[in-house]
Order: sequence, then structure tokens, then C-alpha cells
Amino acid sequence: MNLIRLVYISSATPPMSDEALAALVEQARTFNAAHDLTGMLIYAEGNFLQVLEGDAREVDELYERICRDPRHAHLLCLERTPIARREFADWNMGFRNLSGVECEDLPDWLTGVPGSAPPPAREGMALLQHYGQGEG
Repeated sequence: MNLIRLVYISSATPPMSDEALAALVEQARTFNAAHDLTGMLIYAEGNFLQVLEGDAREVDELYERICRDPRHAHLLCLERTPIARREFADWNMGFRNLSGVECEDLPDWLTGVPGSAPPPAREGMALLQHYGQGEG
């Protein structure tokens, strides 16, 4: 297996309700389990930050589907890199909804502050790891 990690950010179109998010996460968990994919999804103030891990072909095909998904806009791939082991191996899709968290606790690029620069990949992964502790 040719394992990779792909990290991306995007904006939800339109911002998603709690019910829509729950349905999206359940759909992702089912799909990921069937395709041996793992990862973590953060939603904050109408924006997504996600890491996907798995076989390169499976991850790339899923990312292409996400790029065509009308629920996503302004997609930006932060990292696509080979990995020796999965960081989120126990989760088909961990999830945290950070909407409503004090905005000063979140980086500008995740809360949609106009003019904020995209993050370096390591900053996105650090945020996923931090908020992913205890999730799954």
C-alpha cells in the first residue's frame, strides 16, 4: 500500500447546520470504512479543515470527489505527502465542530477572516492533532 496524507481547507457553501454536519460526518465514516481511509475533520465558522490518510489512489479519488462537491468552495490542498504510518489510524473520520468557540482561540485562516494567509501544512496538522485528541 502506498500510504499518503492529504490536508486541505475549504469553505462550506452554504454554512452547514448541525444536522447537515452530522449527516456529512456519518456519510464520510461509512465511505471511509469501506475504502480503508482514516482522518479528522474540523468545521469552524463555515470552513473545513480535513486530513485524509490511506492508499494514494483512494485518497486522491476522494479528494477529487470533494473538489466536485457543491458543499465545498475555495478548496486549497495544504499537503499531500507519503507517510510511513497513519496519524489517525483508529478513526474512519474524527470530527470536531468548533463553531461558537471564541474566535481569538482559532487561527484567522480557519475562521474566514478576510485577507488571512493560508496556513503552512504543519499548522493545519497541529490543529487537527490538538482538537483530535479524544475524538473518533
